[in-house]
Amino acid sequence: MNRLEEEDEPQNNNLAEDDNAQLEDVEDTGEQHEDPLLLAIDDLEGRVVAALDEVKLHPGVHDPSSGAVTIHEEMAQLLRPVLEVAAHTGPSVARTYFRGSTEGLDDAVEDVYERLVSDLVLPVLLEMAQSDQVAAKRGAALEFFRSFWKEAHKAGSWLDATAPPISSVAGPYGSGSGSNSASHHHHPHGPALPRLLQVRRKDKRLAREGEILRYWLQAAIACLTPGVFTAQNADDATASRGVLAASAALRPSLKHIVQRIKAADDRGANRLYSPVMKLIESVLQRLLLSASDSRSSDTLMASCIKFIEIVVLCCSRKPQDPTTRRRGASTTPQEDFSLEDLPEGHPLITRESLESIADYAFTVLRGFTILGGQVKIDDNVLSSGMMMSGGSPSEQVINILKPAALAYLDFESNFPQISATSDGNNENDNMDTLNLETNLDRSSLEFDFRLGPKPYSVAINALSALATHRPGCFQEAAICLSRRAAHPPNQDEGPHLTFVAIKAISSQLKSSCLTLLRNALSVSTNSFSVLQKALKYFDMEAQAEKALSMAKQAHSLKTAGRAARNRANVYYEWDTTTSTADESDRRLTKRQRETDDALAKMRAAKALRGLGHGIQLPTSMSDAVDLVLANLEHLPKKRPPGSTKARKVPVTLEMVIDSIMTNGASLLQEEGRWYERDGGSAWDIDINAENKFLPSRKLLEAMELMKSDNPDDPEEVQKKRKLFEEQASSAAADACGRIFDKSFHSRSESLADFGRSVAARLAYTLRGVAPSADNEACVSMAKSSISKVQDSDQQRKLGEFVDLYPLAAAGLSLDATLAIPDHAMHSDTTSVSVRFLTEALMQQDSSPEDPYFHGIYEYALDVCVASCVNASIVANEKPNDLEKKKIASQAVSSLQRDLPKLPRLSASSIMQLCSLCDIDGITRRALEASKKSSQDSVAEAAAIHAAKGSAEKRATAALLIIRDIAFQRDFEDRNVAVQCAVGIAAGRFPASPVIQDKALKLVMNVLFPRNEALGRAVVDAATEEIEFASEDAVNSYDEIAKANAESKNEAAKKNPLIPWSEVEKQAMDRMRKPAILFMALCVRRTDIIGVLLR
Repeated sequence: MNRLEEEDEPQNNNLAEDDNAQLEDVEDTGEQHEDPLLLAIDDLEGRVVAALDEVKLHPGVHDPSSGAVTIHEEMAQLLRPVLEVAAHTGPSVARTYFRGSTEGLDDAVEDVYERLVSDLVLPVLLEMAQSDQVAAKRGAALEFFRSFWKEAHKAGSWLDATAPPISSVAGPYGSGSGSNSASHHHHPHGPALPRLLQVRRKDKRLAREGEILRYWLQAAIACLTPGVFTAQNADDATASRGVLAASAALRPSLKHIVQRIKAADDRGANRLYSPVMKLIESVLQRLLLSASDSRSSDTLMASCIKFIEIVVLCCSRKPQDPTTRRRGASTTPQEDFSLEDLPEGHPLITRESLESIADYAFTVLRGFTILGGQVKIDDNVLSSGMMMSGGSPSEQVINILKPAALAYLDFESNFPQISATSDGNNENDNMDTLNLETNLDRSSLEFDFRLGPKPYSVAINALSALATHRPGCFQEAAICLSRRAAHPPNQDEGPHLTFVAIKAISSQLKSSCLTLLRNALSVSTNSFSVLQKALKYFDMEAQAEKALSMAKQAHSLKTAGRAARNRANVYYEWDTTTSTADESDRRLTKRQRETDDALAKMRAAKALRGLGHGIQLPTSMSDAVDLVLANLEHLPKKRPPGSTKARKVPVTLEMVIDSIMTNGASLLQEEGRWYERDGGSAWDIDINAENKFLPSRKLLEAMELMKSDNPDDPEEVQKKRKLFEEQASSAAADACGRIFDKSFHSRSESLADFGRSVAARLAYTLRGVAPSADNEACVSMAKSSISKVQDSDQQRKLGEFVDLYPLAAAGLSLDATLAIPDHAMHSDTTSVSVRFLTEALMQQDSSPEDPYFHGIYEYALDVCVASCVNASIVANEKPNDLEKKKIASQAVSSLQRDLPKLPRLSASSIMQLCSLCDIDGITRRALEASKKSSQDSVAEAAAIHAAKGSAEKRATAALLIIRDIAFQRDFEDRNVAVQCAVGIAAGRFPASPVIQDKALKLVMNVLFPRNEALGRAVVDAATEEIEFASEDAVNSYDEIAKANAESKNEAAKKNPLIPWSEVEKQAMDRMRKPAILFMALCVRRTDIIGVLLR
């Protein structure tokens, strides 16, 4: 019996037989003892909750009085007590207040971990990372997970890695390897534990490790979702921190998966493998699939490229070096991870799947380096890859990487071959015959995005690091860097790279090639010739010779004898003597001191130059004021002579304060758009009053001035009135535009739907108000769509509608103009067009006598459908424009989804759907392109065929819409839909043969047998078509007879069934389709045969 059990025995003797009896001494004093462990846990919970509440209530603005330099340091200081309690104080309390024996210690540790970490800290920090509206708090939550993971591995914490797992002081059960107690004097790691207890503690440690990693991964995934914040800077900053968290969590997660597989715990491995693949997928989507404004930050792109480098390192093989094999060292360092660490035999987590991810990711990095960005990816290829994804979590990652990699490989396959290769014995062997040309016409390339200076540098460094640490990547990385170094970026590639950035990237390419040439792998992989060739472009032959000699020496030492290696060690020892090291340290110290002095002088010179030389103001308001006051004496006494134009806005204290607070942005604002920087001045605020917010006196005076439209007013008053009207219209249009944008990026579906309702009401209220600059393209799209309407009277009425309600026209054609985010397209909320159509119907029905609202619902519906049709026409005319094709598919999908929701339709809108089937132009272009066999036309033919496939999908969607109208609508709409379907099948409405065949199947196999009413409608429509065809044949008789008389085709004249002329052939083609349709109906309705014979 141990000491604790001996102390408990007298107390146990004092207990009565009743389980609820108290100790005798307690009954004497009248006091009740509580469990000290529970009291300690309650105290720690209170401290953690108080610290988390302080973080939750923090406004997210940096407080200089906190002592922190930035807001992120301030948030870390607030979360520091939570980290200390969760990582160190909690295990210490469990070790101090546990009850009974070793099993009591295990129970105490588990209770503390569950209550403090598993049930409190981790869920609250995950919720903060997922839903907090302050970007700094999300970043602090992500940083907390990384710090907690690091602290949890220290001595005495939950995942203690300082002592062997068989030790009694390992993990939270002891003080780790730092224990110096007398009981551990002869056992520095404590006595060994029983086998069963070792297994139980090991399983607990794995469970805690997996739980922490899952919370960490989920927090990073939440911050990578596009549109987390409406402000682009905050969204980019949050996503950047999410990528950094993903980079830090990837290796530990893969190592944990390996531990689970080795322990034959496939379920535990799968529970973490799916979030890991989802994390990789989220980063790749943020880089490759997001809209251009979602990856505008160079820092975000650089972080994503660095993450891809880590993915390649973790998912690729690392061959064992002969020298490490000879010394008996492991193939992979403790902090690294490679495919050799992954055991074989798991049904889902295989080396082949991870190696495929590494191959495609490495190809994407090479494409970034060679092309300077990501070339456009065909949306059809991407969507087909997404649709083909199976059950494996790695397949979705491959389906994202594969189109981007293939887009680059398409160009690489056309690069000239590097004809000469060296055998490694002579560095000048055929070097002059190497060809590093790419023959790329960079001006004709279309990019999804281009790399700025920072991400470009990170991509080059990534290739260099992969070549160094993964020998299998060395040769391809060397060729890629050599080709880019031979033809570095220039200003002709675009304005995204400045002259200084181009120089820096060229210098980095040189240094990377020289570093790889100095590596022994350049000799073992026979890659030194291309590196030498690249350095020759920069006149660096001498440096290349020295680097190659060092590489050859290092390569020879790998397989050399002991005497050669000893001589090399002696040489290096001579080179690193103590005196030389001391002298080198002195030189470095002196150089650092001179650098610091130069920086101090430069900062002082900048401060003396004042505010007029492009110096950005500090973020702290007090520092900015101090800088302004310090530089007042350096301001010139007079205005510079160059500014002869009088300022419209006088220089006042208010204007100076605005310029300081906005860092000069207010000076760039237009004078008439004052509300963008000072909109709050239009309101009077009185907290104690019943109406806290009221319009200001100046605003009310301006509104009164606007109401009094007296032509006899002075000219100055009329100018003010006109200016106020323009400003009010501009502000209203901008407000509508902002509601448009935020409705697509709002995380709340109900809030987004409410915003669209408000925008629709404003659009019909603000008559004649021109839209903002962001929505002008939508109005232009609406006007272009109206110009293609065949009915001139209808075209005139729709034009008047657009002129009267331009904001409504912008909303109705929004789906056909701009690429809507995927989450908004698949949302359950009502779309923008449906909201605008519903509002038009409400306005029309509620005010039937108002001339402004007469028939606006039918006009709005026609504009909406015409815009979708026009988007499809534009996409067919420009098959190489992937953006147009995506918008057209999106518009037709929205139309197919939204039309069934509308209360009523119009005949003109249903008839316009037939125009979606007119894809003869793109069909002919695809046929002509397929006949061309030149190499240059392959890409063009592929693009045209892809555009043809998209056009056929849109036409099929139009037929499905017509089918739904025929099934679900009233008698009039049903008849119009049937007439459209029969007209397409009969050839009266232009359509391709494939679509005509589908329309024929729709009429005969779907509509006709549906019910008796639809059957009669089909027969009536087919009768009209056959009568129209017969009338056309009669009217064309004279033209056909004339053409046949002029025809010289004697062979055709001998066969009465063959047309004699081209005119007769075209007429017969027009007659054949309605005749075939009607004869098919005659088989099922014999009573209509007489109509055909007549």
